[in-house]
Amino acid sequence: MIDPDKRKAITLLHQQSMGFGEIARNLSVDRHTVRIIVSQQGEIPQSSRKDKIEIEPELLRQLYTQCQGWVQRIHEILAEEHHIQIGYSTLTRQIRMLGLGHKKNSRCDQVPDEPGIEMQHDTSPYRHLIGDKVVPIIASLIYYRYSKIRYLKFYRSR
Repeated sequence: MIDPDKRKAITLLHQQSMGFGEIARNLSVDRHTVRIIVSQQGEIPQSSRKDKIEIEPELLRQLYTQCQGWVQRIHEILAEEHHIQIGYSTLTRQIRMLGLGHKKNSRCDQVPDEPGIEMQHDTSPYRHLIGDKVVPIIASLIYYRYSKIRYLKFYRSR
């Protein structure tokens, strides 16, 4: 959005017979934007947004059940039978806001609070080339299942 001072400057420069391209270069504004501002005579147009389309939640719930969750069919019924013209993305947003559709996944399950119950520990033997020797090592891994955190450390084995 071009601020009012810059809009005024564009209008004044154009009134002084300066071309669109020159104004655009001097004020670092796109030539098309300069042309639009000059046609608006520097005034900011008053644009009013149409009222939001609100659909009764009960109607949406009823249609969702009737159409077995098929949102495209709900969109068609709203247009054909109820004469409600609504964008598909707006309809899906309203359905999500009502909590219809996919269930929200819970972050994690509740597990009993017992030490070590939610973790897995693994010590596996490996043989790895270090320098010019093959050395036996033990990988000690602890994995916390629900938080998905892993700790891994290698120890030399004898």
